[in-house]
Amino acid sequence: MKRNTKTAANSASPLTNQDTFVKLKGLLYGIANIQSRPGLERDFCDLLDLCRITRAMIKEDADVSLLCVAMLEVNRFAEHMPNLWPTICDEEELCDFYTSEELVLKDTIEQTIKSLALACSIAGDSFEATRERFRDALESFFDFRDSTESYRYLLGVCEGEIADDEKPLPQYYSIMVAAIIGMKARTVGWTYGAAARGISRALRACENEKAAA
Repeated sequence: MKRNTKTAANSASPLTNQDTFVKLKGLLYGIANIQSRPGLERDFCDLLDLCRITRAMIKEDADVSLLCVAMLEVNRFAEHMPNLWPTICDEEELCDFYTSEELVLKDTIEQTIKSLALACSIAGDSFEATRERFRDALESFFDFRDSTESYRYLLGVCEGEIADDEKPLPQYYSIMVAAIIGMKARTVGWTYGAAARGISRALRACENEKAAA
């Protein structure tokens, strides 16, 4: 699903740029803030503009996963999941307000969020439960290298609380981490947190290279 055929061949997906990703999260926080207010206190015009600008940032397949990660983070800290397809009335038909392409993107994002929600750390989860998901995500990624779901699962876990975990990672999984990151010489000595951060950077760099190809 190449969402923007006008993108220059050598340009990177915009969301792989850290500054742009931070701006995306700022937009999502703004949307969540407006939507969490009582109806009469919402500035609907501003809300529509914020949502339109945010949707316009999704130009590549890789952007969908990064957007969903950002939406889950905003939901966790702001306690409100941003809705990028608001309507004036709750009962209003979405098809009367948005194009078919926008609704396809909506369905894709909703399905991706469901997949990532299974992998992302949730408040109250123990570190051990997160470690187990991380190990499961590594094995799934290696067993199904071409699977979008296994890719999103691994990315989701790496973007969660596992990044703060300094417990040593078993050697079997350390070898997998080294292979993903491309550091064949380093197959031992990883912590869960360092492994998660390294994998996250590697996956984003891979997305960047694909977008530039």
